[in-house]
Amino acid sequence: MDNHTRNKIAAILIFGLTFIFWLFFDRSKHIPALAAANTFGSDPFDAVGSFAIQLAPFSALLALWRVFSPSRRDVPSERLYLALRAEMVTLLAILVTLAADGVAMLRNPAAAFASPAGRTLVVWMGGLALAAILAGGWVLRTAAQVHLPSVRRPWMRAAIICLASGVILAVYPPQWDRGSGGAILTALLGMALLFFLVWAMATALFPSPLAGYADLLDDLAALYAWLKSRAGFAAAIFSFCEMCAGWPWLRRLVGWLNPRRHAWSIPILLGLGMGAGAFLGEALGEGGFPAEGKFLLVMSVFIGIEAAGVLLGYALLAPFLGIFRRETH
Repeated sequence: MDNHTRNKIAAILIFGLTFIFWLFFDRSKHIPALAAANTFGSDPFDAVGSFAIQLAPFSALLALWRVFSPSRRDVPSERLYLALRAEMVTLLAILVTLAADGVAMLRNPAAAFASPAGRTLVVWMGGLALAAILAGGWVLRTAAQVHLPSVRRPWMRAAIICLASGVILAVYPPQWDRGSGGAILTALLGMALLFFLVWAMATALFPSPLAGYADLLDDLAALYAWLKSRAGFAAAIFSFCEMCAGWPWLRRLVGWLNPRRHAWSIPILLGLGMGAGAFLGEALGEGGFPAEGKFLLVMSVFIGIEAAGVLLGYALLAPFLGIFRRETH
């Protein structure tokens, strides 16, 4: 099996691991026996997992895109390195969540370990952690074969952030999660801990900078060219799209949304949309929308927390993942 095929298989398996991770997160909250033994179902621990089940699939899909999609600016070593970075972010999101869950269980061992359900959670967590660690070892070994400039690794920064986060999770008073203000701040704390921990460890493990890489816009352009060259009788559709792209109002809109020039336009819209989707999903899952007097408040909280998570995650991890390059002119 050649390295290219092996990298594709690894990306698929790591994406599959995110599905198992989501099952663990979901079942531990919604199966009554497991929920009774679940000591990490409240914030800030739950917020760590809530954002991790979004970050892990996103970065896993990004890795799949890197190894499967065509690119007109393809530099194999850099493209592989970007895929490995995305895979490491996926694995770190899983491991950070499991570590936070472990802290929650150690804070209340009687509830966590006394029942068969609690021991089931421990076995599930241990299996997920082992799989993520083994996959992480493969990612690091593969990355060692990519010859890139060697730079200093920020281990001290990662160690300080990990230690501070562990202390915060270990001593955070549970009563601070009460009331609207306390609940919002506690959820934001869990979200921030996840992104800062993943960023700190990922940049320590993969410190080498990249310049001139193929970003997602390059990949989309290459995919468009590939589809157009094989369109056959449907080539008229592409011609129509190119004609529409010349419309002045559409050019202005696309220019405003261009992430190479305006870095925050897409993340802001994405965060607001995901927040609205989270609110809608929660309302439907709970059997209805909040009362009229609380509707706007609850919706604003969901949208605000989700948007804050998207913006923080983008600010910390977008340069590391090489999602969009910045134009210098």
